Amino acid sequence: MKPGFLARSMAGNDKGRLYTVEEDMGRHVLLSGPEGRLFKKNKKHVQLIKKTKESYAACEEGKQKLCQKQM
Repeated sequence: MKPGFLARSMAGNDKGRLYTVEEDMGRHVLLSGPEGRLFKKNKKHVQLIKKTKESYAACEEGKQKLCQKQM
């Protein structure tokens, strides 16, 4: 997992929320939430989204050219 990419929580109280990957720590990954809080989560409970915050926001706004370049 690369720092800066987005990740979606697949298990736990935060299921479905998006976070930013800060650091890959072997079996775990350090995530940063929207409020800036850092926490550690098991990799098998996280789904990686191979996009940064900026490119993900552009895709949500409908800027398809940028979305296709990122994939």
